[in-house]
Amino acid sequence: MSKLSIIIPVYNVQEYLANCIDSIINQDYPFKEVILINDGSTDGSAKILEFYKVNYPDLIVIEKTNGGLSSARNAGLDIATGDFVTFVDSDDYLDLNTYSSNMEFLNQNSKIDILSFPLRKISEFSTIEISSKEIQIVENKIEIIKEYLIGTNISNSVCNKIFRAKIFKEIRFEFGRLNEDTLFIPQLMENVNGMIISSIGFYNYRVRMNSIITTMRSDKFVRDNFDGQFALCEMARKYKLVNLSEKYLINAFWIYLNSIRTGNEFNDYFYNKLKTRKFHLMALVFYKKYNLKKKIKLAIYSLMGRAFYLNFLPGK
Repeated sequence: MSKLSIIIPVYNVQEYLANCIDSIINQDYPFKEVILINDGSTDGSAKILEFYKVNYPDLIVIEKTNGGLSSARNAGLDIATGDFVTFVDSDDYLDLNTYSSNMEFLNQNSKIDILSFPLRKISEFSTIEISSKEIQIVENKIEIIKEYLIGTNISNSVCNKIFRAKIFKEIRFEFGRLNEDTLFIPQLMENVNGMIISSIGFYNYRVRMNSIITTMRSDKFVRDNFDGQFALCEMARKYKLVNLSEKYLINAFWIYLNSIRTGNEFNDYFYNKLKTRKFHLMALVFYKKYNLKKKIKLAIYSLMGRAFYLNFLPGK
């Protein structure tokens, strides 16, 4: 049986931490390694970790100065000894038996590098499930990329996925990013040759609106979101998935348009990246799905270039 390393970064989540850890230690898969990284928490999270460490000596608890989610995940990866790796955010939790059922598939198939299982987004207003109706095995590289980019059955989170550890050999999360997963998974996909899309189990993602709104308003988050969309565009382009490449390019363009209005500090960076795809954007003027207003904006940008940016600055 293969060992599963479960990496859980912890930062100021005392309200949710016990629920998260309980959902992990109660998983019935016996061959697991649980790594908790306290990323410089300033609330009561450290005391909760100390309690679990005393009562569950097999838990691995790391203390480190605050470096952000990417830094904490990388610290876990550096010491993980499992054949497979998964991640859990410390304000989330899993349904019982999620790991055992899915690890059974991986233990039986040596060609699979990644397994994606259902994700449930839970907020005070709604619950949304991203789930496949049936188990799918995908062993063609282009089809794997296509399934991920379409995103109907697969989220862009690393937390509802189990990865073969060897694909992390030369890859780590990029330090200082706020939208880590969208940028990270395309790198991983280059090393994936087989994937299972599972319909079993659930990762429960807790949507905390105050935290999300604060993060989304930051210029860095907008930059990371732009970079994520642009990276997905480039991935689709590399594998000649034209419609998907156009989808993600236009997503990046709308982020740029909005950032001009709000005066984002990275506007020059956005402009210079989009400039490399100027003619591609011009071609989208003729895309039937866009209304006239969108087509006019695309046409003006494509024709005016830098002048478009200067004329739409805040205060103009």
